[in-house]
Formats: sequence, C-alpha cells, structure tokens
Amino acid sequence: MPPRYEGKPTPLPCGLGHVRENWAYTADWALFVDWCDATDHQPLPADPTTVLAFLVDCPAAAATRRRRVIAIDHHHTSAGHPPPGADPRVRNALGRPPADLPPVTPKTVARVDGALRLLPSRGWTGGLFGQRDRCLLVLSQLAQIPHRHLAQLTAGDVTVADGVATIRVPGQLRTVAAVHDPVLCGPCAVARWLQTHDVIVTKIATPAVSRHLRKLESLTGTSPHVCREPLALDERSGGHPLLAPVNQWGHAPFPLSPMSPHAVSRQARDLLDGIVTVHRDLDVVPRAGEPASPAPHHGVGTGYTKQQARAAWDQRRSDLAELAGIADELADVDRRAVEIKERIDQLLTVATAP
Repeated sequence: MPPRYEGKPTPLPCGLGHVRENWAYTADWALFVDWCDATDHQPLPADPTTVLAFLVDCPAAAATRRRRVIAIDHHHTSAGHPPPGADPRVRNALGRPPADLPPVTPKTVARVDGALRLLPSRGWTGGLFGQRDRCLLVLSQLAQIPHRHLAQLTAGDVTVADGVATIRVPGQLRTVAAVHDPVLCGPCAVARWLQTHDVIVTKIATPAVSRHLRKLESLTGTSPHVCREPLALDERSGGHPLLAPVNQWGHAPFPLSPMSPHAVSRQARDLLDGIVTVHRDLDVVPRAGEPASPAPHHGVGTGYTKQQARAAWDQRRSDLAELAGIADELADVDRRAVEIKERIDQLLTVATAP
C-alpha cells in the first residue's frame, strides 16, 4: 500500500480563473488524493490508468471531469512529472482531440526549403541572423512547436544526435529527422545554431562570435551533416534562452533574454513569405570594455593559469550582468532619435510645400 500523500496543494497559476474556480481546482485535487488513498493508488506521480480509474469511480459532468484532470496535470507539471492527462487514453476518455500532430504539408515544406536556401549560415552579421532564423523556422514549422513554447525554450531543451533533433516541450517530445541535402537539413540547422549559441554564452565578446561565424564554410549540397557528429557544448549554455533578439550590429543582450512569442511568430511568418533581410558584412568594433583581438603569438606565455583566466571571465560576466539593461536603454535612445528625425523631415516637408 503506498503511503498517504502529504504534500501541500500547489497554487494554481494566474489566469485559470477567479477565486471560486481556483477553489474548485483545489477541491478536485483533494478528491483525487483521497480516492488514491482509499484505493491504494499513488497520486503523484500518477499513472494514466490511475486517472482513468478515478474518472470511472467518480462520475461527473464532462466539464467537471476535464477540470479534475487539469488540476491533476497541474500538480504533476509543477512537480516536474509528465501530465497523465496528455496520455491518449485519458484524452479519449475526456472527449479531447488526439495529441498527435498532423503531418507537415508539402506546401509548408516547400516554403521552409525556400527560406532555408536563402538564409546564410556563415559570415558576420548575416550568419548570426541566418543561423538563428534557420533554427527558428525548423522548430516552428517542421517540429510544429507553438510560438509561445518556442519563445520559452532553452538550449538545454534541445538535443541533436544521430541525425535527429529532439525538442522537449511541456508534456511531450518533438523530433525532426535529417534529410539528404545538408542545406535543407533541419537537425543540421539546429546543431549549427546550438554551436553558435554556445559561443555567445561562453565567450560573451562579440569578436569571438564573429570569428566563429567567419571561419565557417558556406553550405552546399556536399557539406558534411553536423547533425550526425557529436556536439561539444558547454553545460553553462543549456540554461539560457535558445532564441534571443539580436540588434543590427550583431549584439545579443547579456544575460540572454528570449524573443517574445509575437516576435517569433512575426519572424516565422516573414520567412515563410520569402521576406529575408540581407545583413551587411560588418567589421567587428569591440564594445567598450571588450578585449581587442589577440596580438600575434610570439612564443611568450601570458603568465596566467587556466584557473586565473576562468576567474577573470567569471568576473567579466558578473560586471556585464550589472549592465544588463543598458542595451535596452541605448536601443530606446536610437528608436527615439529615428522618430525625431522622421518628425523633423515631416515638418520640413510641410514648411517647404507651395
């Protein structure tokens, strides 16, 4: 007999309803825990068959049954367990549509392929935007991840191995398999962005990201499939947002912040419509405080140990974290300057009109 569940009810998130509805969810969870105690079942984590038996033993209206499963799922996801309500048998018992995704239509595949052929994968700054957008397109269209979930993904939610990209989203896993053409290979696009994302997180300095992207070779039909090779990624990059906004100079915010769901949706829509922004090939100008490019090595040691070098980089990350909001403020200044310029142009046009 399993021990009686003694955990406290997990507060329901805002947006599930007003106080009366939240009370109902709490009562539903308490009913499920009591039923499990009486029938020798484990409430957390609960097997889908346990939830099915609970629904049979405690009959109710369809809306009430769905609400009870929502409460059960909420406590499972809050505790880090997969929600039993996502099981096809439970969904069928509730009259919900199947969770299986419909196949990607040939039209969508053709539009994705067209965008992948246009987006660059190397160079500065074009390769930075191109790699990120290639990954965004693959995950949103081929993996069919909703934009709200895509904006919340971290690099640790995505793995690429043996030609398959696996993405962990709430309640399930999504996969994208490799195709023959490396230019159109979804897992390869994801793997390349993971490598660049790792450089952004661990190296921080813009010149390091630029050097990484400049040394890459352009994608062709004979390029190697990086999705079939082991990825050597630093574990520190796993907790950072996978898709981050980048300004026109190729600078990502530090610490990395995620793109908004609206920005992800708009970018995916533009790419599918063939709207691909061409970014200039820029020379890297280090930000204030960024180390300049290293001088040629003449065989003289720096005198620093690996531990001292790592400590220096950790201190640098700490200093940059204190200035995390400065990029947004400067971007706002740029935006206001553009607005003022446009207003001045309008006034001059009116003043010089006959």
